Amino acid sequence: MKCYVRGTGRSVATTGESYSVWASPKELQDEYDVIEWAAIQPWSDSRVVVSGGSYGGQSTQRLLLKKPPHLVAIAPQFQAVGYSEEGNGFIYSGGAARSNLTVWSTVACGVIGVGCNPAAVIQNFLDHPLYDDYWKQSDASQTWVNADLPIFSNGSTTDSAMIGGTFENYVGLRKAGKPNNYLVAGA
Repeated sequence: MKCYVRGTGRSVATTGESYSVWASPKELQDEYDVIEWAAIQPWSDSRVVVSGGSYGGQSTQRLLLKKPPHLVAIAPQFQAVGYSEEGNGFIYSGGAARSNLTVWSTVACGVIGVGCNPAAVIQNFLDHPLYDDYWKQSDASQTWVNADLPIFSNGSTTDSAMIGGTFENYVGLRKAGKPNNYLVAGA
């Protein structure tokens, strides 16, 4: 099953709604609701595994913050980290904004499709230049302590903007004592 972020791709948006807030709390609740919906369908055995790449990898990891009861494993791929004091963030890295925000937001909106507003996406990032509650609610490191299900991550240097986040997450989970955490990485 493939799901689109509210207001993008083939999803149905509420009137006036567009994709402008990366990793919003509303989006996280939508993901939770889809997992719980899928678990009770007649074709389901009630166990749900979620996988996603790039932005979807970051969204997949965030699910650990809400802990949907039927989520049994996650597989984030090419995981994005938006803000990183470690230097791996693709929006803010080591506290500095990346110079490619305009290019990235335009390309990302091209992939996401109808409803994505590049200027609004950039403005949202610029409204949060420091690590605050916005970044905290989308920060993979906030999931490490409570990660109590299997995590299979993968990535490669072909997505150079995201590979740092993939490694940062894997190492962070290991340091948090989470042995059910696996990584496959290639060139």
